[in-house]
Amino acid sequence: MDLLQPSEKILFFQQKISKVKACMFTWLNQDGKLLSQPMSNQQLDEDANLWFFVSRQGALAHDIEANPVVNVSFAEPADNLYVSASGRASRVDDEAKIRQLWNPLLLLWFPEGTGDAHLELIRVALDRAEYWDGGISRMVQLFEAGASAFSGRRPRSKPAEHGTIYL
Repeated sequence: MDLLQPSEKILFFQQKISKVKACMFTWLNQDGKLLSQPMSNQQLDEDANLWFFVSRQGALAHDIEANPVVNVSFAEPADNLYVSASGRASRVDDEAKIRQLWNPLLLLWFPEGTGDAHLELIRVALDRAEYWDGGISRMVQLFEAGASAFSGRRPRSKPAEHGTIYL
């Protein structure tokens, strides 16, 4: 993985998380306690930044100012895929970027749209991601394990893949 160019690492990471619709965003609050909440990743840009919409009044927005180190975890159990990425978060108030990333589903949280006074972005500048990719679904794994036990032959599927990407 270290032999890849930065753009290739970002593309590899993007391929891992592309099917995952939601992630868990974890941060330290101002009392030093870990907190997590589900979030929807809006974009992974060419500079290895993840982008999220957030309310400027929420605890997350205020807590990352005191401690910007965060973790974002992605999971797609049906595909046996798990990714944990870490980096530094920052609040971004950029109207052009908000308009670029906006989608109508966000009206559920920000009913005034892109002009919502509480709306801002969180950018997570990633530095590292670790992944576990089973390569096949759990159902196929179970079937192959059973067939292997019955026949005495090794399963045909590729082995699980685990690695770290330094972004």
